[in-house]
Amino acid sequence: MKKSLLLVLSGLFFLLNLSQISSQEISRVTIQSLDLSEYPIVKIFYNTTDKNGKYKKGFSEDEVQLFEDKLYGKVWGDGDYSHAKSNIVMIIDSSGSMRDVMDKVLSAASNLLNKMDNADSIMLVDFDSKVKPLTDFTKDKDELLKTLSKIKANGATALYDSITVGLNRLLTNPNKNGGLNLIVLLTDGKDENANGGPGSKTSFSQLKTLLKSSQIPVYSIGLGNNVDKNTLGSISEISGGKAFYAKDAEKLPNIYRDIIGYIHSLHIFQYVTGNGKWDGTRREVLIYFKELDKAIKLEYEAPTADKINWSLNMYGNIVDKSELRGANIKWSYCFEPFGGESGRFISNLAITPDGKFIMDGSVLGILNVYGERLFLATYDSLDTFNMNVSNHLYQYTHGYGIYGEMYFIDNVRKLKDLATIRKEKPENVEMPGINYPALLNAAKGSFHREWLNIEHPYEPVSISKNGRFIVLAASPKDQEYKFYFLLYDIKNKEIPWERGVFKLWGDSAEPGAIKVSDNGFTLIIQDHNIAGVDKTGNIKLKLMWEKTGMRFSRLDINSGGNAFAGYYDYKYSTRFGYFEIPASTDTGNAIDSLKPVFSIEARPNDKPGCISISQNGRYLAFNDRYGPKIYDNGGKLIWSLKFKNPIHSYDRGNGIYIIDDGTFVFSEANRFYYGKLVR
Repeated sequence: MKKSLLLVLSGLFFLLNLSQISSQEISRVTIQSLDLSEYPIVKIFYNTTDKNGKYKKGFSEDEVQLFEDKLYGKVWGDGDYSHAKSNIVMIIDSSGSMRDVMDKVLSAASNLLNKMDNADSIMLVDFDSKVKPLTDFTKDKDELLKTLSKIKANGATALYDSITVGLNRLLTNPNKNGGLNLIVLLTDGKDENANGGPGSKTSFSQLKTLLKSSQIPVYSIGLGNNVDKNTLGSISEISGGKAFYAKDAEKLPNIYRDIIGYIHSLHIFQYVTGNGKWDGTRREVLIYFKELDKAIKLEYEAPTADKINWSLNMYGNIVDKSELRGANIKWSYCFEPFGGESGRFISNLAITPDGKFIMDGSVLGILNVYGERLFLATYDSLDTFNMNVSNHLYQYTHGYGIYGEMYFIDNVRKLKDLATIRKEKPENVEMPGINYPALLNAAKGSFHREWLNIEHPYEPVSISKNGRFIVLAASPKDQEYKFYFLLYDIKNKEIPWERGVFKLWGDSAEPGAIKVSDNGFTLIIQDHNIAGVDKTGNIKLKLMWEKTGMRFSRLDINSGGNAFAGYYDYKYSTRFGYFEIPASTDTGNAIDSLKPVFSIEARPNDKPGCISISQNGRYLAFNDRYGPKIYDNGGKLIWSLKFKNPIHSYDRGNGIYIIDDGTFVFSEANRFYYGKLVR
């Protein structure tokens, strides 16, 4: 099948009659478009009609099952709305030639705005010789109508520039809602200035390139007899929209009514592909309607890696390909199609030291280096604060978690044919874990075995990257320390030490980030203080914030246990620092002050992001709301992305992780990116 046929689904008025479905209400389901603009999220827009052609309601998420290349994909539907949400840029030509009909044009546009509902977010753009964005995206009708009434006709026609502005605003909309993106354009002429030459700085060739890459449909309305029908027709055809023509302004209300009626007929299925490769390969999608016992099949081609910079255009940021120099970003992925202030955030990412697998702690998802999903434990968010992995073990959650061997199983999410869809209901799969109470009970060494039976027994809080050492914590009542820690040596099956580190009481004493190196040296944050405990159980490092002025919140340690990177507050600023731990032969006194080898002040940020140091200590990385940054251990910036607008990160921060060969992952809100430094 030719590529043009695979992607023609992006045309909203291309009616692909894939299935005739009979029921009391719905007699036809029609797929109207397939949107890959937020890949690996795939958005499928459809509508339903009865036997008389009247639009009907959509299907709930529980009424359908979706598979891509025989791999199950969880479906998200319209949510609380009666139709798919939309982001609409409404562009109005106010050039001098519109002067005599401007009142009727604005009246028709007002009627359209009055038909909008809470699922619609509108932005007004006015253009003549210049393009003038009049509002941001808003659902406030009063604001839109008030702004609309102020438009006056004057000047020439910068048609191409106005569409370019509209497309870029949609692509970088900071309040993306996962819905339909489109432009509704009204013009009475062609792109020209007062002397008949080009009216726009954007050429038609440049506009066509943007239309093809953005996949955003343009519904153009040509008014009067001087319209450039060939150009408007090309714009709508290339974009997947439709062109309308009206001889006079009296026809505009009906055209606007048809457009908004169609938009409100659309429903949505969203899912995340299980194959996150940006490789241009053909994918087959099957949507099964359970109660109707019917299925629809689709095909699409995945985008190619050279388009990945578009995926970085989130929250009003525009990332140019030149900004990716120094790093090869190969693919991106997410587990839920929602970001923003109420969506899923990915803050805990890790790469196994051998570089073979990528893990996300928010859902316990595992991918390979090609972006293919190998395992997904749950679609529900886990309470993750910190994450540690070796080649065979993982540990997650804020002080409380489990660890076990990585099992790459997804068998309940696969199908062989349509018959198995009807028989099998995909269920969540638990990743097998190790019985750590039994593990500790059988260990050599002295510790409080009776605490394994208390309300908060010893539970894993960190593992070393070589998989040899595990740190566990318990919270016994009526003890000198609120939290006790122990080190378990997997190789020797013994417990070298058990101890408390800070005599603190109250909720603030809860442990924060905890990291153990490949030689057993352990760093523990508690109430913003750091304790460094060697393999014998002696405290070698004790940084109290009252003395140092540094209040630590995040850290990572190198494999040798002689250097760490940390996030800390210091004199009313948030800083990222690299610290070397000096060797000490004095067991009686702990080092109580430590200056960073280098430190960087973060941009204004209400919550610090995640940090990472490679096993060999060569690379240091952190990721705040203004983008990822990677340094060498001398403080030289190797690579970064600098976002103009901050990426919302909730209270756990945006994630980042880097290993010895320069391979790294970082997250922005609900999605993450995999890449490698280019030396």
